[in-house]
Amino acid sequence: MFFISLSTSSVHAEFAELDQLFLEEGIVDRNYKYIDKKLAAKAFTEINNELADSLPIMIDANTEVTSVFHSPSIAVYSYTLDLQNQIDDIHFNEFKKFLHQEFTTAEKTRSFCSELFDAKFQQANGYTFLLYFYDESGRKFVDITLNEKICPPIN
Repeated sequence: MFFISLSTSSVHAEFAELDQLFLEEGIVDRNYKYIDKKLAAKAFTEINNELADSLPIMIDANTEVTSVFHSPSIAVYSYTLDLQNQIDDIHFNEFKKFLHQEFTTAEKTRSFCSELFDAKFQQANGYTFLLYFYDESGRKFVDITLNEKICPPIN
């Protein structure tokens, strides 16, 4: 039976570690392309189940991961930013614009890519990583998409 063990101390799993595991389990070929999508789906279901038991996870003083979903083609992470109700409705759009600028800088994109898009299987299979950031009232601030076009190829 296929089994993946991830450290749930950090929801940002080491995706690069999955490359070797997927090779060993016959999920990907030597070019990291899926050869068994059913087994890949099963592996990602196990990852989802393991992470679901540990959610929500505080990743810093103001940021909580509230939901995580993985499949062979996409991952979706939702975060809640604790702003302690500092942003009223009048200033929400201004802050949303500011946060979008902060989260989409080249430096921040490189950081997201290195943390979350560091596996060869992601690059080889057209994987997409979606990040959604909300305030504690559920208002979306920013969404970020990572894929092989945005994140540089892995050597």
